[in-house]
Amino acid sequence: MKKYLFSGVFLLFSMIILLGQQVPQSFKYQGVARVDQDVVVGQIGLRLSVHQGTINGNIVYREAHQTTTNEVGVFSVEAGNGSVISGTFSSIDWGDGPYFLEVELDPAGGSAYVVLGATQIMSVPYALYASKAGSVDGDTDQDPQNEIQTVSKSGSVVTLSKGGGSFSVDDNDASVTNEIQLLSKSGTNLTLSKGGGTVSIDDADSNPTNEIQSLSLNGSNLSISSSNSVNLSSVINSIWKLNGSTAYYDAGNVSAGLNMSVGSNLFVDEDIYVEDDIFGNSFILGTGTSGFLSTFDGSTLIALLSRGSQGGGYFETNGPNGLLNSRFTYNTANPNHGYMAVYDELETIQAGMYVDAFGNGYIFADGASGGIKSFRMPHPTIPESKIWYACIEGPEVAAYDRGTGTLINGEVFIDYSELTGIVINPETVTVTLTPHSTNTYGLAVVEKSDRGFKVKELMNGHGNFSFDWHLTGVRRGHEGFRTIRDATEEMPAGPAPRQQH
Repeated sequence: MKKYLFSGVFLLFSMIILLGQQVPQSFKYQGVARVDQDVVVGQIGLRLSVHQGTINGNIVYREAHQTTTNEVGVFSVEAGNGSVISGTFSSIDWGDGPYFLEVELDPAGGSAYVVLGATQIMSVPYALYASKAGSVDGDTDQDPQNEIQTVSKSGSVVTLSKGGGSFSVDDNDASVTNEIQLLSKSGTNLTLSKGGGTVSIDDADSNPTNEIQSLSLNGSNLSISSSNSVNLSSVINSIWKLNGSTAYYDAGNVSAGLNMSVGSNLFVDEDIYVEDDIFGNSFILGTGTSGFLSTFDGSTLIALLSRGSQGGGYFETNGPNGLLNSRFTYNTANPNHGYMAVYDELETIQAGMYVDAFGNGYIFADGASGGIKSFRMPHPTIPESKIWYACIEGPEVAAYDRGTGTLINGEVFIDYSELTGIVINPETVTVTLTPHSTNTYGLAVVEKSDRGFKVKELMNGHGNFSFDWHLTGVRRGHEGFRTIRDATEEMPAGPAPRQQH
């Protein structure tokens, strides 16, 4: 695997300018390019990107360069004078930073760039900043009458600065009928200031029958204040029963129309049974130690929501044949670990997922020849189609890595990537090599360690050609994966619902 080493420095001193000179829309960047430990001498390809805010922030400008290094790998380019890919260098607001310069390199001089990293532009390009901040768009004329002005108010006079004039907002007319007035209330009198008059809002008549009254219910008596009452017991007790402040009905069905609206709580002392007389559909809201909600298609139970026997939630659905086809709950050995199962028409588990006692998640699929785990993606050229990929199966919990290396005088050491070193147990690694040259006897892995492996050309060759490598190993922590298991171990048993019916 090639390692690209790179060091660079901003040459911001080249941007110091004299007053009156034109501001250069660029700054110099110098660096040294290496592949592994060797410097790159000759033409190289560079791509420079300016990120705003963070290293991975929005790219406000990007350009490409073709340049040549000297005999020690040093090159120098002017950021801002490359081949523009996106953005406008002169439009960068250097005062709205921070900004980061990302450098990408193709040591072969092309555009197959490799990211070398990003560095914060710690010193603001002062000449560019001054150029951006020292002007205001649009005000380029010498006319003093269209400058930015300030509005101020003193008393009733509003003034616009820089000779913009002033005007009064005072009420200068002599009419007293259009003044701003205040509305006030004193007792039952409503008064408008400045001679606007007064209106009484008192009940000035002597008729006691049109006074404001209060309606109240006491038991079955509906009363209006200062007047009579109506006894509703014959109406209430003929349909509903009263027990203190609770009304109930136990003589038949209650219809709620298309919708039934319930307040903040619905209390059920006995089962509620609701049935559709036309289609035979029904549901039961049950009571008992935990409560349940059941839905039926005729006499066939099709869904049950309940509480499990160990206190957790329980939900299952049945097919039209009345047999279980899905269950969502917990496994009995670990009530706080989830359990999901999908069944066939014979009520046999064919797929599912669960969490074991150690917190590991498991997903499985059964079938006559073994189930298939797949992922799907839209077909890029056939809109009405999708692509299905099946997961690779094997007798171990495996992971892989791959890459390309280059021999130097017949040998090279390939370092593992960070993730490979974390995920794969190095003691289980096997490596496959594919040389990119026919002028060789072949390659061999002559050394493996916990940080990588060493490759040499056979017959003590001294080639300098590249090769592909592919390694496979067992994931750390899963070295003891068992492929042959008892049938009862396929999935921990889920609990039964507490409330049966």
